[in-house]
Amino acid sequence: MAYYYYRPKITRDEFQEKASEILSQHPEYEPVEVLNLPNRAICSSWWGQSWCENLERYAIWANNRITLGRNYVRNGAVVDLKINGGNISALVIGHLNEPHRVKIKISPISEERQREIAELAAGKIYNLEEIISGTFPESLKESFFQKGILFPRPDEIDFECSCSDFANMCRHTAAALYGIGVRLDTNPLYFFEMRGINIDDFVSGVVKGKIGKMLDNIGNYSPRILTGVNLTEIFGMEVFGTGSRVTEPIDPMRQRSQQAKQAKRTALKTSEIISEGKPEKVINAVPVFVPSGKLQALRKELLNLKIENIVLQNRLSVMIRCAEKLKAAINQLTLI
Repeated sequence: MAYYYYRPKITRDEFQEKASEILSQHPEYEPVEVLNLPNRAICSSWWGQSWCENLERYAIWANNRITLGRNYVRNGAVVDLKINGGNISALVIGHLNEPHRVKIKISPISEERQREIAELAAGKIYNLEEIISGTFPESLKESFFQKGILFPRPDEIDFECSCSDFANMCRHTAAALYGIGVRLDTNPLYFFEMRGINIDDFVSGVVKGKIGKMLDNIGNYSPRILTGVNLTEIFGMEVFGTGSRVTEPIDPMRQRSQQAKQAKRTALKTSEIISEGKPEKVINAVPVFVPSGKLQALRKELLNLKIENIVLQNRLSVMIRCAEKLKAAINQLTLI
């Protein structure tokens, strides 16, 4: 048999001793540090936990190597991990003196699937903070976690390692993949970078889809609308005047006819005021009727302004986070 099977198990102390030696020689490395979490968990955030669960649910990866990979990353074997879009590089300690080099490539999500995901999230995610914190509804989390929706399938992950293990996934690769989950705890936006999703466009698309649906449903009848109900009796307070009652929705044809009559009365009232030589009273006349086409254009313009505001807020949030990380790095360099 090959010598590989007779190699002694590396203890936690040996991992940490090797890691300390390597990091002292290479301060530019970015090691993966697992916190002391309950139940021997590796990650604490929804994104990190879901990433790890996604690795474990596919039978093609269900072997002892993935269990060893969990132990490796927990013991500090991943001394360097860098995420650059869908390309991930890692250095993982093994039995050799030099750490093994691991390369991982995550395939981007197609534009069609991105649109489907945005439709799933419409009305359930409203800002970037909800995405980062993972505080969106459980139903959306379940939709995101379905196979082939948001998290990568085995055929969407390519990897290679410099070790001599013949398995489909060696322990060093498994440790690096778990290390990605730990990275998602600190910055969930790495996930969208790996999957080729522009986070600004994604949030804007989700919000735009929700507002667009609301605009499309303006004037449509809904069974959730209260009709023929006395609101004053229900709430015990004056609503829209004493004894106010919600009436049936106005028929669109009837509504347009009323608007046309209102516009005619407005024009007559305005002409009478001007003929009296008192143009300053025009501002007190009945409000001018706005054509439905122009009103729709104004609504769309308002929608675009709201979306631009959301994008700017998201970019500002990302910039603040980057500035905080930069400040922390400068502080560490100062201590060194």
